Amino acid sequence: MTQATFGLYRTEQAGQAMFEPTRVVPLTAGQQYGWLIRLRTDRPRIRWREELTLPSPPRTWGKEKIGTRVLAANNRSIVTEREVRADSGYIFNAWKVEPGDPSGHYAITISIEDGPSRKFAFELK
Repeated sequence: MTQATFGLYRTEQAGQAMFEPTRVVPLTAGQQYGWLIRLRTDRPRIRWREELTLPSPPRTWGKEKIGTRVLAANNRSIVTEREVRADSGYIFNAWKVEPGDPSGHYAITISIEDGPSRKFAFELK
């Protein structure tokens, strides 16, 4: 991992995706947020593991089923594991604010290929 950043994903009027680093996510339905990591690797595919922890259970965890997802018994955290192409040298993941998501302190911990993890803390408000 050479660089790891948390922030908002936005779509500009021209349709171009933009990433804006921040530690505050607006509690607005549809707002996308997540992480972007730059890697130095010659491997074509990378395995990553992400644990997202919320301050309290959400109304729903959504319908997306990309990769493997395991929900904790307390319904406050979910672990996602995926294998992705790393051709560009970047990997990322995004979540979308849904109606019923709780406000407060969130945390995301990412591990890549059994290497050291990176933790992001942020507020949804």
